[in-house]
Amino acid sequence: MTGLNTEIEALPLFWRLQNYNELAQLGLHFAGERPVYGLRSGHNIMEYTPHTIYQLANHYVKEILELPFSGPYIVGGNCQGALIAMSVAKQLWMNDKEVSLLFCMEESPKNLYHGRIAMIFGRESKFNPYKDNANPIPEWSKYYRGTLSYDEISGQHGKFFYFP
Repeated sequence: MTGLNTEIEALPLFWRLQNYNELAQLGLHFAGERPVYGLRSGHNIMEYTPHTIYQLANHYVKEILELPFSGPYIVGGNCQGALIAMSVAKQLWMNDKEVSLLFCMEESPKNLYHGRIAMIFGRESKFNPYKDNANPIPEWSKYYRGTLSYDEISGQHGKFFYFP
């Protein structure tokens, strides 16, 4: 786990990422506001199965709980990292820790989740569920029982964490 802005005393963001550039851009964006911790998603080095996602998330939960911070937690991830982020959020909750917000960027995991969740997709992304005037809310309501928000940002998949 790598942290940026760790001298700031604020709720940190724990982000599952595919490469360091994501963490660097988040660190710049939140400079002076909040710490940001990056946890590798396993992209290109592991097969994503329910078991491997759980195991990787379990490893990260142990690392998170070793930090001198007791919550509430903000967790998130991009693409496959969102799958791991959801597992981290659920495991934190199982450890009696509060997760104030889960960000799922470019991925809508089909797992039951009762907490507050923010879905983020690129306007030009091939993964944007609203593309072609579709409505994902009926499908999402099968899984997400807490507060759900949806936001679109400029850009396309794989291009969000590059300047500008």
